[in-house]
Amino acid sequence: RIASACYESDDFRKVRMTYFDAGKKVQVFNSLWYPRYEIDAPVLGIDLLCFGEKKLLAVVDCQPLQPKGDAEFRPSACRSFDAIRQRYPSLCGKMSSRFYDEDTFFSDAMLFGRFEEDGPVTTDVLPAFKEYVQAYLAMIGRTKSNGSAAKEMASVVSKQKGYDQYSAEHDPAHALFVGYFGEDWANEFVHDFLFDLSERKREIGQEAVASAAPGAATTGAGNARSGG
Repeated sequence: RIASACYESDDFRKVRMTYFDAGKKVQVFNSLWYPRYEIDAPVLGIDLLCFGEKKLLAVVDCQPLQPKGDAEFRPSACRSFDAIRQRYPSLCGKMSSRFYDEDTFFSDAMLFGRFEEDGPVTTDVLPAFKEYVQAYLAMIGRTKSNGSAAKEMASVVSKQKGYDQYSAEHDPAHALFVGYFGEDWANEFVHDFLFDLSERKREIGQEAVASAAPGAATTGAGNARSGG
């Protein structure tokens, strides 16, 4: 079974939460917090997973929307999160490169821990999680809104769309959902709820074909998608 909820607030255009319950096989809680387009700030990603009865995985990250090498990426924004990370050595693990590139939409201050018992959930994961969320909310509070400046908002929309597209194409949860609910349901859930700014590969392919069609050079601008 699976259940989801989605909220918005003055600072966030979307805060989504999903709980997937497959009994003793796997339990998953996932949440993503997207700031409003007026606020140019990282998203907050949360994954808490349990495989079997004892294997646990915890991931919490203030995820930058620029590559680490990008001139706009500000490592100083991660200092408070890195301080939290250093206080919890059990959450200083390193993410596998099997599904994601660690230099794309992930920070160096990620909380990442694997556990073979549930004790650390109380002693490490929960307090670190609370501190991390509080630090993230404080960062959002310090980030100045760009008001309704069209250029700045368009930049944030583009960054969040890029994040959603990358995540929709790489998130291993898609394969999990296909196995339990079928491919059609999984595709709809991933693209229409989890990462709703993403486009399905078929749609992207159709746009590429359309742009290559005769007359596309003169009509392409009129067919361009809106950033909003």
